[in-house]
Amino acid sequence: MTLVPPPFDPELGAALAIVSERLPRVFTLDVVAAMRQGEAAMAPTDEQLSQEGFFEVEERAVPGPEGDPEIALLICRPAAPRALGPRPVLYYAHGGGMVIGTSRTGVDLVLDWARELDAVVVSVEYRRAPEHPHPPVARRRKCRRRRRSRCRRTVTAL
Repeated sequence: MTLVPPPFDPELGAALAIVSERLPRVFTLDVVAAMRQGEAAMAPTDEQLSQEGFFEVEERAVPGPEGDPEIALLICRPAAPRALGPRPVLYYAHGGGMVIGTSRTGVDLVLDWARELDAVVVSVEYRRAPEHPHPPVARRRKCRRRRRSRCRRTVTAL
């Protein structure tokens, strides 16, 4: 079977050409591990993310969906007090195709917007494939229980 890539907006053509030159044609577990190591070495530090003290940087874990582990967040908030009301929040989910990347990947670009807007940035650390197939195990179990329950009700109704 020949795989056909999905159509892309023609305006993305130049960017996709650059990306395709830099990425391997085949992703093996070894390639993914190597890419993650390289990216971890380049991840911005708290000091870099603070942009010379403009932002306070915090890592926090929040409860995940029932049966799933906690979700790690990177929170960058302006250090200066806000004069009027609460600040807007920019929610950021990094790129990486659900395989590579961390909550710090690319967040420095979003911080530039946040600085202009006097906003807080919340960057999520999501679980990545292939270690965590979608949907997570707890949800698959819940779905199976629901299907079984529906089947039992259906069979009982017959």
